[in-house]
Amino acid sequence: MSAQLVAVPELLEVKPADALTSAVRSEFAVGTYLPEPDDPVLWGPACMVPDCPGGRVQMKEPRLCTTHLSRWRKQGKRDIGRFLRSDRVHPLPAASDQREQYGFSVDGTEGRLRAELQLGLQQRHDRRTTRLFSSDFRSAVEAASCAGVDTLVETETLWSVEATRGAAAFLRFTEREVVRLLEPSDPLDRDVWRSSDFPNSGANRVLNLRFEVIDQPWLGSAVKRWLKHRLATGTKWNTAHANLEAMRRFSEFLMTSGQVARSMGDLDRNLLVDYLGWCAALPVAAETRAKAVGGVRLFCDDYRLNGWSPRLPATASIARGEAPTAPDGLPRPVDERVMRQIEDETNLARLPVSVTAIVVIGIRCGLRIGDVLSLPINPLRQDSTGQQTLVYRNHKLDREVALPVVHEEVVELVERQQHEVRSRFPDGCRWLFPRLTGNPDGQRHVPYPTLRGQLQEWLESCGIVDSTGAPAHVTFHQFRHTFGTRLIESGASEHLVQRLMDHRNARSTRGYAELSDQTKRKEFFKYTRFNNRGDSVLLNPETPTGDAEWMKEQLNRAQVALPNGYCTLPLTQPCEMRNACIDCDSYFVTTVEFLPTHRKQRDETVVLIKRAEAEGNRRLVEKNTPLLKRLDTIVETLESDV
Repeated sequence: MSAQLVAVPELLEVKPADALTSAVRSEFAVGTYLPEPDDPVLWGPACMVPDCPGGRVQMKEPRLCTTHLSRWRKQGKRDIGRFLRSDRVHPLPAASDQREQYGFSVDGTEGRLRAELQLGLQQRHDRRTTRLFSSDFRSAVEAASCAGVDTLVETETLWSVEATRGAAAFLRFTEREVVRLLEPSDPLDRDVWRSSDFPNSGANRVLNLRFEVIDQPWLGSAVKRWLKHRLATGTKWNTAHANLEAMRRFSEFLMTSGQVARSMGDLDRNLLVDYLGWCAALPVAAETRAKAVGGVRLFCDDYRLNGWSPRLPATASIARGEAPTAPDGLPRPVDERVMRQIEDETNLARLPVSVTAIVVIGIRCGLRIGDVLSLPINPLRQDSTGQQTLVYRNHKLDREVALPVVHEEVVELVERQQHEVRSRFPDGCRWLFPRLTGNPDGQRHVPYPTLRGQLQEWLESCGIVDSTGAPAHVTFHQFRHTFGTRLIESGASEHLVQRLMDHRNARSTRGYAELSDQTKRKEFFKYTRFNNRGDSVLLNPETPTGDAEWMKEQLNRAQVALPNGYCTLPLTQPCEMRNACIDCDSYFVTTVEFLPTHRKQRDETVVLIKRAEAEGNRRLVEKNTPLLKRLDTIVETLESDV
């Protein structure tokens, strides 16, 4: 064994030497692999020039190989159609020569290193994510050969000096694939679990479970068994990660508190009570403290329920009331003064089409960022009335949701984005927002860190500031909070808001109503109010009756604020000015249940007109005649629907 293999983990020593070679398929187990011209990862898309054997083709338009792109530029970037038809395109070397030039050769390597490079090439081909050019592969082979390593595992410091950026990325990828192949097949024997190994876990981001954070080997094994069971029974990956973090804190408690615990049999009631006290003193948020205790409580309960450890004391439990509960935090909507700047058409025009669509969907539809980024290429469907609905996957609750689209700009932006995606991926793409790099055939959507950076740069470039004049700090999830808050303040019922935001229960929605009430109360007492006679209406929130005055105000306010003030008519009383709403052609609607009211209004209007005619009041007749016609139409329509 060479000196470079000294640091190789034991997992490599427990596998046969031919494990790598047996994992490499025959087409890759050759000295030089020649990719097919249509391979999007190892070759790239086809050149637009007819009969061109290809080569290194750029992803953006025009899609020309390196040679033809150079010739097109030398001709002054003439019309691409004329360029393709011209005699100056010139023939290229034969396809076989091109394939030889862009082939992937492992000549000069042998043994384990040769098999590792072939495996890496095979896995890069199969994963269909990041493109690999033959030049980077040659650099990788040369760097590993010059370093004199027999394996890529734990030898990066030796070959990284000679490798180019693309080559280094490929070698690190290959190292991970080798370790992954040779590690134990049973998750209980691994110290690192990857979300990709649990395809049904619902992981929406790359997040590994690293059990080396638990210092006690017996506890680490117990936690592995527990989380394996939880993932198998439907627990989401992010929840399992939070459970592991709770057990990490418990492990830290055992290490720092001087407690003697060598097995599950030592987890008695007294030790858990001490853990509760230790958690209470942690300088962390209440939510973090609640998760730290709740995870350990669930761990003990599951072990006892499943009978995994007969030695676990019967008293080893934490009651629900003993575990601290994090207070339900109120939503954090974006201040409306900031929202006016964000929604300004001039500012939105400074964003790329894709990012604009993401931001507008977040604001107008209230989707979580993960649900927006994972929208399919065709997310719009027509309902029975011909109106558009947005169909998406609620990954938090693992269900499909159809959301009505009431803003036409959402439809327009989705259609524009579809056009952009289809132009970039003519062979088809799965996502509405595909990743622009490292995504040769459109199988990966935009990652959230990329969007988060773009959003922050945009806020800064537009000079968007908060109420104090300081640069505004906005997270994408705040758009969802803004969406819910706006619905509540517009008079939508909590049940409707719950359905539109697809909350699991009403408690989540209630926070928006509470926040809205607090905001309205603050604004209500902030200004002096006047009626239409100019009289002031003074209310003092500091008096003992302040709460009663506010409730009275809420009782007496109409469901919808007026553009120029508020209606203080109690909600349970009829409105004598209801005819003003009948004159509205844009928003007034009615149903059969209001037919008696409309009949009464019509009869009263007929009497009013006859009286005015008798008195010679032509102005009153002219004013009410159009109203009578509207009422006749409404009554006739509703009567026909009975």
